[in-house]
Amino acid sequence: MPSATAFERIRGPQARGRRDVLGDLFIALQRTADRLMQGMEDALKQSGCTPVQYWVLRSLRQAGSAGMPSNQIVRDMTTHDPDMTRLLDKLEERGVVERWRDKDDRRVYRVKLTRHGARVFRDISKRVTETNKKQFSTIDKRKIEALTKMLGSINEAPIPICNRAKAKNNGSMNGRVVVRPMNGR
Repeated sequence: MPSATAFERIRGPQARGRRDVLGDLFIALQRTADRLMQGMEDALKQSGCTPVQYWVLRSLRQAGSAGMPSNQIVRDMTTHDPDMTRLLDKLEERGVVERWRDKDDRRVYRVKLTRHGARVFRDISKRVTETNKKQFSTIDKRKIEALTKMLGSINEAPIPICNRAKAKNNGSMNGRVVVRPMNGR
């Protein structure tokens, strides 16, 4: 009989009437994320900015006047968006970001907020902050910090790749599950 995976050891055997604690947690996180995203979309609607565009602007604001490499923006994203170039094209057309080749490594493009982009971000950020305050108003600061730390631990955990084709492409033997961290390292 094959040995139990780590997931099976945590979850235990699936049996009728038994509670699937990890499944319940996953569903609760998905529902919460969806609900929070709806609030974010509503807060951003007036500005014509999408949540993904907001997160790019937020990363660039934190980077300051030196900007950051576009590949770093991808690593900072909260969702997987494979077309960063097109996203940056749209933001550049709106005049909120500017791009240039890195002096030391011509393969790298650096991106920063323009002055207009900084103003746009400030305006949008006020609405997002107010929305976040309402969304998290039932949780005290200590619990928010604890939840943030727990979710950070989940996000640092390796992601099992269960698709055999993906497993083979990542160097796995015999289609076994390959584990890699979310941050791509």
